[in-house]
Formats: sequence, structure tokens, C-alpha cells
Amino acid sequence: DALYERAMLSPQLERASWLDRVQHLIDSLPAHEGIQQGWLQANTLWARAEIVDSRTAQTLHERAFVLVQSYLPNLDDTHRDVWLTRLIDGERAHLQRISRAARVTRLHQLQPAIQGHLDEASSIAPLLSWISVLGDWADSLQGAAAAAKLDETEALFARIQTMVPE
Repeated sequence: DALYERAMLSPQLERASWLDRVQHLIDSLPAHEGIQQGWLQANTLWARAEIVDSRTAQTLHERAFVLVQSYLPNLDDTHRDVWLTRLIDGERAHLQRISRAARVTRLHQLQPAIQGHLDEASSIAPLLSWISVLGDWADSLQGAAAAAKLDETEALFARIQTMVPE
């Protein structure tokens, strides 16, 4: 994790080299380190997606998404919520880098893929991350469609309130 953090703090021109070091570490981890290995791998893929061309970024992003999705069913509640939050945050970053048309398509694919995991969330972090995505989505819409997305955020805020009373 420290090596990954070092990579993320390095200047962008040096980041690829540091991420190569992280990848070498990931590749050398023993099989029983699966969860940590998966976490580092997904984050490394998302980090690489930020410094490459858009086509390569799309591929790296999809690999990270599929990887995290594959781990979610096997994680305890705490880890699942952390991973789900990271997944949503990774999606949000990706959505901000793609074209409007691609963003709309991806959002329509993403919502059903995420919804079941959100329904099982036991902490507020993934809900807050999804609220951010819905807010961005609403900003790109008008009229009733925007209002509907904002209504979805209100339902999540109501759920959060039941989880963390004032």
C-alpha cells in the first residue's frame, strides 16, 4: 500500500514508473494475499487509466470494474462497503473523462449493476459516493429527468438518516 501511495503522490511523468513497481509487487504476492492483491490491482488499474490514452483507459477501467465486482460477493460487510465505495468513485472519475454519449450509456448500465450492492450496504460511504454520481447525472439532465435523479438522492439521504441518526 505504501508503494501505491508513493506512486499516486509522484509527479504524473514519474507515475507510470512507480505503478510498474506496484505491479511487480502485486505479481510477487503469494496467492493467499488475494484480497490485498485484488485491492492493489484494481487501484493500480484505475491509476494507470488516468495517465494513458482514452482507449487504453477504457480497457483498464473495465478490468478494474470486473475485478472489484468479482470480489464483492466474498467480502464481509465492512470490506464490501469499502470496495463498493472505491468502485463507485472509480466509476465517477471514469464518467468525467468520457464523452457525453458514452457517459449516458455507462450510467444506464451502471445503475442496475450497482443497485443490489447499494441495497446491501451497511455503511453510508457507498451511499454518499452514489449520491455524488446521481448528482452529476442530474446535472446533465433537464426537467423531470433531472428531478427524478434528485429524488433518488433524497431516498438515499433518508436511508442514511436511519443509519446515522442526528
